[in-house]
This record gives sequence, C-alpha cells and structure tokens, in this order.
Amino acid sequence: MRESARDGLRLALAGAGVVAITYQFADRDGDPGFSATNFFSFFTIQSNLVGIAVLAATAIVGREARTPLFEAIRGAATLYMAITGAVFALFLSGLQESLQTAIPWVDFIVHRLLPLVLVLDWLADPPRHRIPLRVAAAWLLYPAAYFVYTLIRGASVDWYPYPFVDVSELGYSGVLLRSAFLLVGMAAAAAAVAAVGNRLRRPSTLTGTVWYRERLALPPATEVIVELLDVSRADAPAVTVAEQRQTFGGRQVPIPFELLYGVTDIDKRHTYAVRAEIRVDGSVRFRSTEARHVLTRGHPKEGVELMLVAAP
Repeated sequence: MRESARDGLRLALAGAGVVAITYQFADRDGDPGFSATNFFSFFTIQSNLVGIAVLAATAIVGREARTPLFEAIRGAATLYMAITGAVFALFLSGLQESLQTAIPWVDFIVHRLLPLVLVLDWLADPPRHRIPLRVAAAWLLYPAAYFVYTLIRGASVDWYPYPFVDVSELGYSGVLLRSAFLLVGMAAAAAAVAAVGNRLRRPSTLTGTVWYRERLALPPATEVIVELLDVSRADAPAVTVAEQRQTFGGRQVPIPFELLYGVTDIDKRHTYAVRAEIRVDGSVRFRSTEARHVLTRGHPKEGVELMLVAAP
C-alpha cells in the first residue's frame, strides 16, 4: 500500500475512533447514575484514546522523522490496544452494558476494530528503530499505575470498572491473584510486540572504511561520524536514514565502519549515499566532499571507501 493511502486510512480509522467514543459518551451523558469520571476510568477508553492519538501521529510524522522515543510510544500503544482486544475477547464479551459500550458499532470499533488495526499497523510498518527490552518493560508501568489507581479510586467511590478488579466481590486476595496472572500475560505480550517489531525491521549492514591522505595522527578521542542518506529529491535536503559514531581509540586511518540500517527503510526506487566526517574536540577536521552512492541502482553495500579531505 502506498504511503499516502496508508496514512489516509490511519487518519480515517483514528477519526472513527473519536466518533465512536464521543457518540457513546454523549449517548450515556445525562443518564441516571452516569459518571464521566467512571467512563474515562475504563482501560478500554484510555487505551483507545492513546491508540487514536498514536495512529494519527503515525500518519502525520514521516517514517524518516520517527525518533526512538516516537517508536517506543507507538509500541506502547500497540501493546495497550492488544491487551484491550485480548482481555475483552477472553473475559468481558457479553458485558457491554456494564462496560458502557452497549451500542453495537461502538463496541465493534473500540473492542475489535481498533485493537486489530494497531497490531496490523505495527506488523505492516515495523519500527524504524530497534526496541530494547528495557523499553518493552517500561511499557508495563502504565497498566501497573492503572491497576493502583483503580483500587484506590474503587475503595473511595465503591465502583470498579471490571469484574476481575472488583474488591467488593473478590476481596483483595482474589483481585491480586487475578491481576498477577494478567501481569504475566501483559509482560509476555510486551516482549512479543518488541521482538516481532525488531524482527520485521530486519537490520542490515553497510560496511566500508574512512580514509584521508594526510600523514597525520589524530588523538584517541577523535570521533568518526558516518551517515546513510536518502538523496532522492534534488529539491529537498537529504534525509538521514542511519548513523554510526565511533572514536579512533588509538587507531589511525583507515577506520572501518559498520552502519546498521533497517531493510524496511530502503526503497529500491530511491537513491542513497553515504558521507562521513572526522571531528577533533567537536570541530570538523575532515569531511566527505562527494556523494558516495550505495545500496540501490547497482551500488554496493560492502567495501565502501570514503576518502575525506581536510575541512577549510
């Protein structure tokens, strides 16, 4: 699917989510006993709001502009929506009235459609940056905080959003036992979301060496920066696809480099180039002056030699 069509679909689905939640809220508002705070205390509503925001942001922010933080937030939203869909299917189906999503089309969007959409979007457009395991573990902080909030607020107002956290029916021991099982499942799901995203990202390596002609030894702290650039558009600045930074560490030229990039970041129709510069104490001493084309259109991905010249 072309990027413009995919982004249009993302925005349309995010809009459908906004319409569904707004309509359900408006339909219940004014009913005896209805509480807006209760409505927004459902994990379903909160996770859908996060998912909607992330889906829209993913459509607006180009893939090349996505930072590691952006991809971490996107992965978190995917996890939370997957939890919403799985928990509903396994434990809550048929309880739509008590879940305040009794309108069939609203129930379909927030419990079935959007959870599936977020997961499929993660699979079809995997993260640009690798998701470390520590980031996946951090995703669990929100469900843990939600659990604590639910117990504290439930004790105060005598209302619990879901049967498995209803202390008045199960007691604290029963709630904690069920929550422990859910936490194990959530941890496994978080690890799976990160692992699948990293695997689909399919990292590859661009290798070569950095040289300069001058007979000059540079200090160990000298920094070498190598960038892989998308230079397809002559009327726009080059877009950085990947970057590697390393120090001389007592070595001298030629300095080898291994630049990791995601295969899914490379479009065979585009033109890519690699450039490098050498910095001493933050100042550029040597830099590339010519584009060295790589990866596509028959250009290499191994043994790339970059001859740098002294910076003026």
